[in-house]
Amino acid sequence: MFSITVIDSLYVRQTGCAIRIISNLLVNTHLFFVHECKIF
Repeated sequence: MFSITVIDSLYVRQTGCAIRIISNLLVNTHLFFVHECKIF
């Protein structure tokens, strides 16, 4: 029971970090393209 809970919490934490990283990359890419469009 305890080991399963630890694995689940670690999995949720890693998934949350991955989602945060992906969302940050998407936002940064969007801002980058908007910036590039404003330059040109």
